Amino acid sequence: MRRFARLLLVSWCLMAVVPSYANEPQMDLAPAYTWLELLDNGRFYQTWQYASQSFKQRIDASQWDQVLKGTRSKLGNLTNRNLTGYGKRQKFSGLPDGEYWVLKFASEFEKASSLSEILVLSEEGGQLKVTAYFIQ
Repeated sequence: MRRFARLLLVSWCLMAVVPSYANEPQMDLAPAYTWLELLDNGRFYQTWQYASQSFKQRIDASQWDQVLKGTRSKLGNLTNRNLTGYGKRQKFSGLPDGEYWVLKFASEFEKASSLSEILVLSEEGGQLKVTAYFIQ
């Protein structure tokens, strides 16, 4: 009985520490994965085309293409990507206050492992569009 009580206490403690996304609003992740697929296939200009207007105002298509070609060539092809969390936020560093979906991925590439990709989306014209992309 004592062992069961300890086990129960440990499980309650773990539940308090492990982040839960159950209270987060649900979102359709398809636009994010479609955008990432274009990125992974080297279709950088198309990722720019399908991004939000605020994204396009911060960087033009040719700059975006150059940045990604340089970065992705150093990393190599994607070998693994797992969604580790997402949530809706009002603020995100470097962006004006608004409604943002922030998705975080644990990613591995041929030449680099244990990287994080962060994809920030916002609603534009009734659709979710990429507003920012970071890899670290």
